[in-house]
Amino acid sequence: MEEAERLCKTIGIINHGRIVRIGNKKEVLQDKTLQDVFLEVTGPE
Repeated sequence: MEEAERLCKTIGIINHGRIVRIGNKKEVLQDKTLQDVFLEVTGPE
């Protein structure tokens, strides 16, 4: 995830085949790490 966070301009997060978050890096991350956002939007399984 660190590499994607460093290299990508647009980020999309998919959970169970559905896009749950998409946008430019600044919009998606909002001063958080990609891992934190991923865990936040996908929730516990």
